[in-house]
Amino acid sequence: FALASRLVTNGEWLAFMQDGGYAAPGLWLSDGWARCQAEGWQAPLYWQPLDDDNPEGGRDSNWASMSLEGLQPVDPAAPVCHVSHYEADAYARWAGKRLPTEAEWEKAARTDDGRTFPWGSQPTSEFANFAGEGKRSVGFYACASCAFGLSDMAGNVWEMTRSPLQPYPYDAEDDDENLAEDALWVMRGGSYADTINNIRSAVRGGVDPGVRNNTIGFRVVISPH
Repeated sequence: FALASRLVTNGEWLAFMQDGGYAAPGLWLSDGWARCQAEGWQAPLYWQPLDDDNPEGGRDSNWASMSLEGLQPVDPAAPVCHVSHYEADAYARWAGKRLPTEAEWEKAARTDDGRTFPWGSQPTSEFANFAGEGKRSVGFYACASCAFGLSDMAGNVWEMTRSPLQPYPYDAEDDDENLAEDALWVMRGGSYADTINNIRSAVRGGVDPGVRNNTIGFRVVISPH
């Protein structure tokens, strides 16, 4: 497998929207499409178009997001968040890719030496955005010493996987069965709002597939399962 070197950005999400991703049931798990229709999802939570002549947010529309500072222009370089697991899975299918399994994500973060953090064993704020007040642009923290040169594998936003949250030992077959029926999905990496303990590469989180949160994003795998 080949894990993307960075998180999916707002700019890439806009391309998904503009290509009709929210109107293409073939991209979605059945439960996800039902949720999308029931709740009227057309963009990430709190996004709204600024172009009054194009309220559906087409190709020529500008978008903004509501934040604690009020309505702010969507930063195309920031990691997309406020999207659910259902939406992330649909995006990955649209892009001809997929979400990583939990085992793939951990292998990429810890490599063969079982490191505590993607850069090694010692905690540092040099390579990760954590215990802070907000997201940074994707790749803001360069980390040449991180496993495989991947950025943002610790902090910034939690990263959704395609693995259901289940006890160890890990069973890869569980990642391929009943994808529309699992209650919680594994997320990894911690976020800007977490302490150093939660951005360790072994830490697991779980997320309901319908949750749309400011601290959760994702990256994709760019090779077949």
